[in-house]
Amino acid sequence: MVPVIIPKRINSIRYVSAVGVSMLFYFVIVIVAHSCTNGLKYGKRGDMQYFTTGNQAIYALSIFIFAYMCQLVTPSVYLEQRPKPSIRQLTWASILALSFCTILYILAGIFGYFDFADDTQSSVLSNFDPIHQPYVMVAYVGMMIKLSAAYAMNMLPCRNFVYFCLRWELSTVSY
Repeated sequence: MVPVIIPKRINSIRYVSAVGVSMLFYFVIVIVAHSCTNGLKYGKRGDMQYFTTGNQAIYALSIFIFAYMCQLVTPSVYLEQRPKPSIRQLTWASILALSFCTILYILAGIFGYFDFADDTQSSVLSNFDPIHQPYVMVAYVGMMIKLSAAYAMNMLPCRNFVYFCLRWELSTVSY
């Protein structure tokens, strides 16, 4: 994973990120299609919980907070905007990106739960069999690509912080 964070700019990983987002979209389509063909044919299940309380609800809240943790890269994204950085452009990009993520999260959550109910694993990928379902294997590979891009996006601010502590300028580093 280290080579992914070597580029100086976020713009350098835009293609990997685009493929990762495309594969995430593909995986949500897989979840919806699998749920429509397998999960919904049994009708409404009696063991489905629509709302939870107590520690499970608080745990779910922490998952949502982690899912939307994108503020770390905001300064870098702002500075790399073209043709000229603006708050308005950053705001619209954020609204579009987070709206797209919200729609995908809702679709994956609802249809994943309709498909597997309370048997849903902590990672919905674990509920599928990639060996006997090749389209799921494609989703597994896609998630690896998406995780590589997400890792790079989250490590760039850490790398920039280390450079700041060492008093290195990003623009003068030789690589």
